[in-house]
Amino acid sequence: MAETRLRAKLRAKSPSEPWVEAQFIEVTEYDARGDAIVQQVHDPRVFPPGGDQTAMVRCRLCGIFTPPHAMEDGVCLDHREPDNWGQSPSAQAIYAIGYWNLRIGETELLPESVAELQLEMRKR
Repeated sequence: MAETRLRAKLRAKSPSEPWVEAQFIEVTEYDARGDAIVQQVHDPRVFPPGGDQTAMVRCRLCGIFTPPHAMEDGVCLDHREPDNWGQSPSAQAIYAIGYWNLRIGETELLPESVAELQLEMRKR
C-alpha cells in the first residue's frame, strides 16, 4: 500500500512511467539459510535518469521534467497561454468522431522488405 502511494506521488512529478520505474532498484539480500530475497527499493538518487547529464528541464510551474524544446520562458507547453498553442488537427478529428461514439480503426500494414524500400528510395 505504501508503495502504491509512493508511485502515485512520483507519477505527479515524472514525465512518464519509465521515469517512475527508473527510481526503483532491486536489492538482493540473503536469509539465514542462504536463500536470496529480492526486493524493489526506492532510490531517489537515480532520478532523473541520466543524473546531471540529462537534457531535461524542470517546469517552474508544475515541476515536471520536460524536454528543452517543449519549454518556453521556463514553462512547459502545457502551461503556456492557451492562445499560443491550439489542439492539433488530429486531436480535433479524434474528438469529433467521439461525438458520434465512433472509434478510429487500426489497419495492419505489411512490413516492407529492404529491397522494396531501396527501390522506393531510388524512384525519388
